[in-house]
Amino acid sequence: MAMVYLNGDGVDQNYPLAFKWFEKAAKLGHAESQFNLGWMYSSGAGGIKDLALAAKCYSQAADQGLTVAQFNLGRAYHNGEGISQDFEKAVHWYSIAANKGHAMAQNNLGMLYHAGKGVPVDYLKAIKWYNQAAQKGLPDAQNNLAIMFAFGKGVSRDYLKAYAWLIVAKANGINNEAFMDYLSSKLPSDQISSAQILAGKLLTALE
Repeated sequence: MAMVYLNGDGVDQNYPLAFKWFEKAAKLGHAESQFNLGWMYSSGAGGIKDLALAAKCYSQAADQGLTVAQFNLGRAYHNGEGISQDFEKAVHWYSIAANKGHAMAQNNLGMLYHAGKGVPVDYLKAIKWYNQAAQKGLPDAQNNLAIMFAFGKGVSRDYLKAYAWLIVAKANGINNEAFMDYLSSKLPSDQISSAQILAGKLLTALE
Protein backbone atom coordinates (compact mmCIF):
# COMPACT_ATOMS: atom_id res chain seq x y z
CA MET A 1 0.00 0.00 0.00
CA ALA A 2 2.81 2.39 0.83
CA MET A 3 4.41 1.92 -2.59
CA VAL A 4 1.04 2.35 -4.31
CA TYR A 5 0.53 5.74 -2.66
CA LEU A 6 4.19 6.71 -3.04
CA ASN A 7 4.19 6.12 -6.79
CA GLY A 8 0.54 6.88 -7.53
CA ASP A 9 -0.08 3.43 -8.98
CA GLY A 10 -3.78 3.46 -9.82
CA VAL A 11 -4.47 6.09 -7.16
CA ASP A 12 -3.62 9.74 -6.64
CA GLN A 13 -0.07 10.07 -5.32
CA ASN A 14 -0.30 10.69 -1.60
CA TYR A 15 2.90 11.01 0.44
CA PRO A 16 1.19 11.24 3.85
CA LEU A 17 -0.63 7.95 3.24
CA ALA A 18 2.56 6.36 1.92
CA PHE A 19 4.28 7.54 5.10
CA LYS A 20 1.52 6.01 7.23
CA TRP A 21 1.85 2.58 5.61
CA PHE A 22 5.67 2.62 5.54
CA GLU A 23 5.58 3.42 9.25
CA LYS A 24 3.30 0.45 9.97
CA ALA A 25 5.49 -1.95 7.96
CA ALA A 26 8.69 -0.52 9.44
CA LYS A 27 7.44 -1.19 12.96
CA LEU A 28 6.94 -4.82 11.90
CA GLY A 29 10.61 -5.00 10.90
CA HIS A 30 10.31 -4.69 7.11
CA ALA A 31 13.74 -3.44 6.00
CA GLU A 32 12.69 -1.78 2.74
CA SER A 33 9.93 0.10 4.58
CA GLN A 34 12.41 1.21 7.24
CA PHE A 35 14.62 2.58 4.48
CA ASN A 36 11.75 4.29 2.65
CA LEU A 37 10.49 5.78 5.89
CA GLY A 38 14.01 7.09 6.46
CA TRP A 39 13.95 8.66 3.01
CA MET A 40 10.63 10.33 3.78
CA TYR A 41 11.95 11.70 7.06
CA SER A 42 15.09 12.90 5.27
CA SER A 43 13.26 14.62 2.42
CA GLY A 44 10.19 15.73 4.34
CA ALA A 45 8.04 14.13 1.65
CA GLY A 46 5.62 12.70 4.20
CA GLY A 47 5.07 16.02 5.91
CA ILE A 48 7.68 15.52 8.64
CA LYS A 49 11.36 16.33 8.11
CA ASP A 50 13.58 14.85 10.82
CA LEU A 51 17.13 13.84 9.99
CA ALA A 52 17.61 12.14 13.36
CA LEU A 53 14.63 9.85 12.75
CA ALA A 54 15.86 9.29 9.19
CA ALA A 55 19.23 8.10 10.51
CA LYS A 56 17.44 5.83 13.01
CA CYS A 57 15.40 4.24 10.22
CA TYR A 58 18.47 3.80 8.03
CA SER A 59 20.24 2.16 10.96
CA GLN A 60 17.39 -0.32 11.43
CA ALA A 61 17.41 -1.27 7.75
CA ALA A 62 21.21 -1.34 7.59
CA ASP A 63 21.36 -3.78 10.49
CA GLN A 64 19.11 -6.05 8.45
CA GLY A 65 21.58 -5.98 5.54
CA LEU A 66 19.87 -3.59 3.13
CA THR A 67 22.71 -2.23 1.00
CA VAL A 68 21.22 1.16 0.13
CA ALA A 69 20.45 1.76 3.81
CA GLN A 70 24.02 0.87 4.72
CA PHE A 71 25.21 3.49 2.24
CA ASN A 72 22.77 6.11 3.52
CA LEU A 73 23.78 5.43 7.11
CA GLY A 74 27.42 5.79 6.10
CA ARG A 75 26.62 9.09 4.45
CA ALA A 76 24.74 10.26 7.54
CA TYR A 77 27.83 9.57 9.67
CA HIS A 78 30.07 11.10 6.98
CA ASN A 79 28.17 14.39 6.88
CA GLY A 80 26.75 14.47 10.40
CA GLU A 81 23.17 14.38 9.10
CA GLY A 82 20.84 13.73 12.02
CA ILE A 83 23.61 11.97 13.88
CA SER A 84 27.02 12.94 15.29
CA GLN A 85 29.66 13.05 12.57
CA ASP A 86 31.85 9.97 12.86
CA PHE A 87 34.24 9.18 10.03
CA GLU A 88 35.18 5.77 11.44
CA LYS A 89 31.55 4.67 11.43
CA ALA A 90 31.16 6.16 7.96
CA VAL A 91 34.07 4.00 6.79
CA HIS A 92 32.47 0.97 8.45
CA TRP A 93 29.13 1.31 6.70
CA TYR A 94 30.54 2.47 3.39
CA SER A 95 32.87 -0.54 3.41
CA ILE A 96 29.99 -2.97 3.84
CA ALA A 97 28.01 -1.38 1.01
CA ALA A 98 31.10 -0.95 -1.19
CA ASN A 99 32.03 -4.60 -0.90
CA LYS A 100 28.51 -5.41 -2.09
CA GLY A 101 29.06 -3.30 -5.21
CA HIS A 102 27.34 -0.01 -4.31
CA ALA A 103 29.05 2.53 -6.57
CA MET A 104 28.46 5.67 -4.48
CA ALA A 105 29.65 3.87 -1.37
CA GLN A 106 32.79 2.86 -3.25
CA ASN A 107 33.44 6.44 -4.35
CA ASN A 108 32.80 7.91 -0.90
CA LEU A 109 34.97 5.27 0.74
CA GLY A 110 37.70 6.23 -1.71
CA MET A 111 37.29 9.85 -0.65
CA LEU A 112 37.79 8.96 3.01
CA TYR A 113 40.94 6.97 2.24
CA HIS A 114 42.12 9.83 0.02
CA ALA A 115 41.64 12.41 2.77
CA GLY A 116 42.60 10.18 5.71
CA LYS A 117 39.29 10.63 7.49
CA GLY A 118 38.36 7.73 9.78
CA VAL A 119 41.31 5.79 8.38
CA PRO A 120 44.97 6.57 7.66
CA VAL A 121 45.62 8.12 4.25
CA ASP A 122 45.91 5.27 1.75
CA TYR A 123 46.06 6.32 -1.90
CA LEU A 124 46.18 2.71 -3.12
CA LYS A 125 42.85 1.96 -1.47
CA ALA A 126 41.43 5.28 -2.60
CA ILE A 127 42.24 4.56 -6.23
CA LYS A 128 40.96 1.00 -5.88
CA TRP A 129 37.54 2.21 -4.80
CA TYR A 130 37.45 5.14 -7.24
CA ASN A 131 38.28 2.73 -10.05
CA GLN A 132 35.55 0.27 -9.11
CA ALA A 133 32.94 3.03 -8.97
CA ALA A 134 34.26 4.64 -12.17
CA GLN A 135 33.95 1.34 -14.02
CA LYS A 136 30.31 1.23 -12.92
CA GLY A 137 29.77 4.60 -14.61
CA LEU A 138 29.72 6.95 -11.61
CA PRO A 139 30.82 10.39 -12.90
CA ASP A 140 32.20 11.67 -9.57
CA ALA A 141 34.41 8.58 -9.29
CA GLN A 142 35.60 9.03 -12.87
CA ASN A 143 36.61 12.59 -12.06
CA ASN A 144 38.30 11.49 -8.82
CA LEU A 145 40.19 8.80 -10.69
CA ALA A 146 41.45 11.45 -13.12
CA ILE A 147 42.75 13.46 -10.17
CA MET A 148 44.70 10.45 -8.90
CA PHE A 149 46.35 9.95 -12.28
CA ALA A 150 47.03 13.68 -12.69
CA PHE A 151 48.87 14.02 -9.39
CA GLY A 152 50.34 10.53 -9.12
CA LYS A 153 48.41 9.50 -6.01
CA GLY A 154 48.43 5.71 -5.68
CA VAL A 155 49.61 5.35 -9.28
CA SER A 156 52.37 6.73 -11.46
CA ARG A 157 51.51 10.20 -12.74
CA ASP A 158 49.85 9.81 -16.13
CA TYR A 159 48.40 12.95 -17.69
CA LEU A 160 47.07 11.02 -20.69
CA LYS A 161 44.94 8.67 -18.57
CA ALA A 162 43.92 11.57 -16.36
CA TYR A 163 42.72 13.55 -19.37
CA ALA A 164 40.88 10.52 -20.76
CA TRP A 165 38.99 10.01 -17.49
CA LEU A 166 38.18 13.73 -17.37
CA ILE A 167 36.62 13.43 -20.83
CA VAL A 168 34.56 10.47 -19.62
CA ALA A 169 33.45 12.31 -16.47
CA LYS A 170 32.53 15.40 -18.50
CA ALA A 171 30.52 13.27 -20.93
CA ASN A 172 28.59 12.00 -17.91
CA GLY A 173 27.77 15.46 -16.62
CA ILE A 174 30.72 16.64 -14.50
CA ASN A 175 31.73 20.29 -14.93
CA ASN A 176 35.52 19.93 -15.02
CA GLU A 177 36.52 22.25 -17.86
CA ALA A 178 38.98 24.24 -15.75
CA PHE A 179 40.84 21.06 -14.80
CA MET A 180 40.75 19.89 -18.43
CA ASP A 181 42.29 23.19 -19.51
CA TYR A 182 45.03 22.72 -16.89
CA LEU A 183 45.83 19.20 -18.08
CA SER A 184 45.72 20.14 -21.75
CA SER A 185 48.62 22.49 -21.04
CA LYS A 186 50.61 19.49 -19.83
CA LEU A 187 49.99 17.35 -22.91
CA PRO A 188 51.27 17.70 -26.48
CA SER A 189 48.56 17.62 -29.15
CA ASP A 190 49.29 14.02 -30.19
CA GLN A 191 48.77 12.81 -26.61
CA ILE A 192 45.52 14.76 -26.36
CA SER A 193 44.38 12.86 -29.45
CA SER A 194 45.45 9.60 -27.82
CA ALA A 195 43.55 10.54 -24.66
CA GLN A 196 40.44 11.23 -26.72
CA ILE A 197 40.73 7.80 -28.33
CA LEU A 198 41.19 6.16 -24.93
CA ALA A 199 38.19 8.05 -23.58
CA GLY A 200 36.10 6.75 -26.47
CA LYS A 201 37.11 3.20 -25.61
CA LEU A 202 36.31 3.76 -21.92
CA LEU A 203 32.90 5.19 -22.74
CA THR A 204 32.14 2.26 -25.05
CA ALA A 205 33.15 -0.21 -22.34
CA LEU A 206 30.83 1.53 -19.87
CA GLU A 207 27.77 1.31 -22.14
